[in-house]
Amino acid sequence: MATRKFIPFRALTALNFLLSSAVILLSGSVTLRIPVRRVSTLVAAILFLLIVCLTLRCRRHTRNTRYLIFFLFAMILVSSAIWPTIAKQAFVSGHNDAWAYAAFAQYLNSYPRGAQGDLPTIDQYAATLSNSRFGTPGLLAFFSDLTGRSTIEVLCAWTWLMLFTIFSGIASLCYIFRLPLIPALGAAVFFILCGWLHVAIYFANLDSILFLAIFPFTLIRCYLFVRGNKSFGASLGLATSAAACFYCYPEGAAISAVVFLPWVSGQFWGRARLRQNWKSYGLLCTLFVLLSGPYIPTFITYLQSQFLSTIQHPYPGEGYFTGIFGSHALTGVFALGNTAPNDNIALHIWGTIIAIFLLFFFVTGAITWQRTDPGANISLFVAGCFAFWQGFIHQYNYGLYKVLIIASVFWIPCIFLGVSRSSSFFPHLGRSKIASGLTLLICLICIAYRKANESQYPPPAYPLTVYSQLRDLPQIEKKPIALICSDDFDQQWAIFFLREANVVLQRYTIYLTAIPATLRAPVPHSNPEYIVSDYDAKGMVWRNSRFRLFRTDLPPEIVAVYAPNALEGKERNFLWLGNDPSFFYCTSDKEQTGLFFATAIAGPSRPEENLRTVTVRSEEDTRRLSVSPSFTFSIRLHKGLNKIEVWCNEQRTVIKASNGDPRNMLVGLRDFRISTCP
Repeated sequence: MATRKFIPFRALTALNFLLSSAVILLSGSVTLRIPVRRVSTLVAAILFLLIVCLTLRCRRHTRNTRYLIFFLFAMILVSSAIWPTIAKQAFVSGHNDAWAYAAFAQYLNSYPRGAQGDLPTIDQYAATLSNSRFGTPGLLAFFSDLTGRSTIEVLCAWTWLMLFTIFSGIASLCYIFRLPLIPALGAAVFFILCGWLHVAIYFANLDSILFLAIFPFTLIRCYLFVRGNKSFGASLGLATSAAACFYCYPEGAAISAVVFLPWVSGQFWGRARLRQNWKSYGLLCTLFVLLSGPYIPTFITYLQSQFLSTIQHPYPGEGYFTGIFGSHALTGVFALGNTAPNDNIALHIWGTIIAIFLLFFFVTGAITWQRTDPGANISLFVAGCFAFWQGFIHQYNYGLYKVLIIASVFWIPCIFLGVSRSSSFFPHLGRSKIASGLTLLICLICIAYRKANESQYPPPAYPLTVYSQLRDLPQIEKKPIALICSDDFDQQWAIFFLREANVVLQRYTIYLTAIPATLRAPVPHSNPEYIVSDYDAKGMVWRNSRFRLFRTDLPPEIVAVYAPNALEGKERNFLWLGNDPSFFYCTSDKEQTGLFFATAIAGPSRPEENLRTVTVRSEEDTRRLSVSPSFTFSIRLHKGLNKIEVWCNEQRTVIKASNGDPRNMLVGLRDFRISTCP
């Protein structure tokens, strides 16, 4: 089957032009310190006019009914890739980076970048990202403003659109490389379901995803520009796509410039000497500089900060892919699931066998390219050297991941080119049937193997609606609210959806610690009137399946707990004390003495003796107490919210417990509670 009869090439390049234009318009506005909300209507109007013009231009070329098969297949595939998110209305990713992108996008929608001062806490954090990347946050802010939804609520639709565009880009690139239809679609399926892309979704590397949605078309337009018509439209299309890559992912642009330079140079070599082409090349460079010019100073500054951050440990993202080294290196490079240590020997053996076959097809494809497109092979060699430097000399697994995911634009098509070429070994069976069968077999086996390893990267299980309900808390208006969650994920998303409320943070978690101390809102001496927590207690005003709302003038009651070692048990009534404080937050309806009760046990981190002492600190005093099985102490409470800190004074003598638990577990407290002292 001819690839051109099923892949709507012109329509897909038009879709890429729309996406690239949106990135440039929105990122350019952000760069010029214009909030997205002010330009979203204008950008939508421009994109609508582009859609009309491109539809009229492509109409005569897209009447082939077979193109519908491609679109239907792509839509089903992309939907299946993120189906748990769609079906459960869950977060696309539970990683902290998803929160950072959503927070920054919400900030750019409302404020010019760089704005500081009297801002909500979450916007104070987002302001620290004002000299970073604007492609993904700009698009999220744009979708949010058009739909009236929050930026995290439109992330699922954004991800679906990006995956569809990535599928289209890889299939179109295989079209350029003249792969048969089934291997071309197989490469796109492998890219979506089996390669590094699903890892990028899990870790919320949204800029990488956006870059992969645009970059394949940049290579395609470069190929067509050199070999075909060098009209103003062709120059504008290539400049727009390249500038969009420039805006959305500076590290990706730098890595791809190194890796793919040999291939791009090979396309231009020989034709650049023709004087009649100089005018077209000059126009292309001029358009690119005009489109990307506003971002160039920020691009340079941000790229320098990224390089400087890798001088000293820990590197950004270090430790995400520890299994990519050592015995799992072969399967890890192909992102088959062993990017983290895995003790399943059977899976490891099967993964190694699959990786060997993929390596064989990769070598076969590279040999084929050596005859038809040697520049592609040189780019693969440069990518291999770059990966070896990052992964095995520099020992930076996250840097290795960045190289591999960007280079997958070439090495995945190379594998399926090898599959197509291998079919010539069996001429009597029919080359197309062998290529189609091998493609189907590889995709099915790799998908099954990745599913078997899904415990490393489980699908999201956090329902988004549970968190979005915080926007509708009853009867709180602008009264001060203390937010205290035992889980950092809950804490960050609660502050995201309580962005318009008068929230008084009791502790700054993970990314919020990036807020300069001079801009952090001080905890006021006057008590907040409400508290939002994820802890079950009596007297709640409102609740859903994850959060609770309390008044702070209740009789003595523990309404929130934060423990470095986490709460345990079905009723979350047990915690381990270490040398870092655990915090108990309790209410009081008046000034009085409270009595704290708990059942205490000696922990396994100091097994040679059971004697333990703890320090108890409140806003009134600090005391050192001995621990007995029935652990009790009195404490002075003031009206409103009270904080009690408790930690163990002894030091651990073993690094890991007998069950391998590495936590510092010195004293266990069970069934803790507080009441009025008689």
